[in-house]
Amino acid sequence: EQGRAEIGAINFEVVDIASQLSYVLRDELEQGSSIKGRRVRLFQGFVGLDWDDFRLEQTQIAEDSVSYAAGAYKVRCRDIQREMRRDI
Repeated sequence: EQGRAEIGAINFEVVDIASQLSYVLRDELEQGSSIKGRRVRLFQGFVGLDWDDFRLEQTQIAEDSVSYAAGAYKVRCRDIQREMRRDI
């Protein structure tokens, strides 16, 4: 549960419990997809709080820089507003 943010970007780690995320990412790759360019939504809450009460904090876009070490994935994201600026 550690993250680092700067203007327009956020980096975070996801613990891969029982390799569940690895299975999902592998299936996506086999189908010709990847996490790159996917929307990432970051919510804030705490243990014991119902999921419906969690608060959406940010929406980002995953970059191609995803690494794996010691049972966790490190994901780099950029602000979704940067994507919107390209379309204007």
